[in-house]
Amino acid sequence: MIDGRGLLGNALWILGLAVALSGFSLAYWQARLQAQPLHRVLARRAFRSALAAGMLLFSLGLLMLESRLWARLLWGLLAALWLWQGCLAALRSHRSPPGGSRGTECDDESIR
Repeated sequence: MIDGRGLLGNALWILGLAVALSGFSLAYWQARLQAQPLHRVLARRAFRSALAAGMLLFSLGLLMLESRLWARLLWGLLAALWLWQGCLAALRSHRSPPGGSRGTECDDESIR
């Protein structure tokens, strides 16, 4: 028999790392394309949200796979912190000043 919980847990952590890696890869590509430092591109809301979503999925996947209570509590806490980080990034994108970037556009002033 296939262990459904194990299959779902493994799928979640693999998907989470894939999301985080693809976000980082896109940020690296944009940094090279726009001749900006990588840390500046990674500070954009879209990349912070992608990282938070990926790490949330990763944490939830490992939470599902863990059997020890203390480790489940730590993975649950980490998942809650990544959820909080993702919510903050989403709220900040909705509270941008009028005429400002909402995280979907390029933050580079010279390109606008």
